Amino acid sequence: MTLRQLASLFSRYLASGAATTLTAYVIFMVAAIFVHYALASFLAWTMTIPVGFALNRKFTFRIGTADRRAMQFLKFCAGAVLQLVLNEACLFVFIGQLELSKTMAFVLTLAITATVNFAFLAMYAFRQR
Repeated sequence: MTLRQLASLFSRYLASGAATTLTAYVIFMVAAIFVHYALASFLAWTMTIPVGFALNRKFTFRIGTADRRAMQFLKFCAGAVLQLVLNEACLFVFIGQLELSKTMAFVLTLAITATVNFAFLAMYAFRQR
């Protein structure tokens, strides 16, 4: 893959991620009013998995066929679990230890988890043969 292709792929990933993240952010902030930030994050994560899978499969990685969809979904979910664990660890540090605002913690956590997740999706979940 050329650097230009990688940049294009990453740009599409960011666009897909923006839609998914906006959804997750709204859910997180509303839920955090009523429940602990860790549970709010889990609720946001759970509710955005189908959105993230569909957007990444179709738009980011441009996979239009039904081939391997179930296996890709399982791999995507495995990556989502890894991302959730990393997300919760970051929030624990940023909010629970460093006492940053929820918004600042969300943004910093997003930068870390998005980078790790992109690598996972590109190299494993949606890797083209």
